[in-house]
Amino acid sequence: AELLASHAAAALTRVESEQLYRTLVEQSHDGIYVYQGSSFQFVNDRVSELTGYSTAELYDMNLWELVHEDDRERVQRTAREADGAPVLREARIVRKDGDVRYMTLSTARITYDGEPAFMGAARDVTERKRREEELERTNERLEQFASVVSHDLKNPLAVAEGSLEAARETGADEHFDAIDAAHDRMERIIQDVLTLARGEAALNPEHGVSVREMAERAWQTVETETWTIRFDGSLPTVRADPNRFQRLFENLFRNSVEHGSEGGTVR
Repeated sequence: AELLASHAAAALTRVESEQLYRTLVEQSHDGIYVYQGSSFQFVNDRVSELTGYSTAELYDMNLWELVHEDDRERVQRTAREADGAPVLREARIVRKDGDVRYMTLSTARITYDGEPAFMGAARDVTERKRREEELERTNERLEQFASVVSHDLKNPLAVAEGSLEAARETGADEHFDAIDAAHDRMERIIQDVLTLARGEAALNPEHGVSVREMAERAWQTVETETWTIRFDGSLPTVRADPNRFQRLFENLFRNSVEHGSEGGTVR
């Protein structure tokens, strides 16, 4: 009688533990699942919520169809490498409606119904990934900002410095006009860069921007020293953002002057 009571108590304890464990799994915020091969053997309700598939559909499908095709081979490989310690990685999951969500997946080897299997937990981290991507885009804009400030402003700044020196020597009005134009150009570049840094629409394409006019404007803001510019034939008009287009020519001209010979002609 004592032995029977002991077995009964142990059985009741085990049932209570299993019920408690199942309750915890079902109420988990993470998707909990067990699979063998390419088939689910167990999924909690959260897996259905994360994937958009019903429990019955999940049991009938190839589970690897849920993993984005670009991540599938990596997820399968890392799952095979799992042992007693869970393997943690991120992957994209394709929901039933086609929406792609980022998940953190934790997988470990277990024994299920006496057979080798894998137990996993999935957590949706899509919002975090989107914040990270936005931060990355912001950092890229800041890098562009720094690049423009350190590079593109050199052209009009060099012209202003050269014209200021000439103005001190001669006092001619044309040098002061050049300084004023260089300052105006720097102001427009700074405004353009600030727009870019704020993430606002940075391009303002217009119809009929003259290639020749943009090139001539750019030539006036570059310290060209002994170089000259020559136009061969008629040049077209294009659709472009005037400020960006002018900066394109400014950088091309400055590179020609700095990395070319001591003098020459830009055609």
